[in-house]
Amino acid sequence: MAFPVKKNGFTLIEVLITMVVFLIGMLGLLTLLLKGQAQQFESTQRAQAVSMANNMAEKIKMNYSAVSSYVTGVSNPVGDGTLYNSLMLGGIVDCGSGACPAGALATYDMAIWDSELLGTKEQNSGNNVGGIINGRGCVESLGGTTYRVSVAWQGNKDTIAPTLLCGANLYTAETKRRVVSVELTL
Repeated sequence: MAFPVKKNGFTLIEVLITMVVFLIGMLGLLTLLLKGQAQQFESTQRAQAVSMANNMAEKIKMNYSAVSSYVTGVSNPVGDGTLYNSLMLGGIVDCGSGACPAGALATYDMAIWDSELLGTKEQNSGNNVGGIINGRGCVESLGGTTYRVSVAWQGNKDTIAPTLLCGANLYTAETKRRVVSVELTL
């Protein structure tokens, strides 16, 4: 009497099911990595904006006698390149190479801030790549000796529109506008 021989191995359907389960897991992992990368980019943008706001607040503290020269309000933010271009063309005194009066130093500081917001320190094929996306900076007087330094930029995803008005209506949507601020009292 002949007994059937048991065959070892997997059937084709078992292999296909295993591959489908594996691919679904890999797609989930890929999605997780892409979302993590997007969040990391937003976080980097926020860190740069905080650094720029703190840097300007420190410049204002060091040149407090000309604080009114720093005030832009929210309707005339820095970051469109006007002050930086004026500095490059010689229309603003270059205080980086020597002592300047307080008012001239304030204008120079604002031109350098304009440059930082534009990202001019790092370039790739002639394009500015070192700054935040569409960065804008505002200095507001809150009354007395209290001031607010704000930096606005464009995020990639929609969120809740910020209540601070720096950079308002300058981006594709208010829900993409991000703002950080630092308040200082002199």
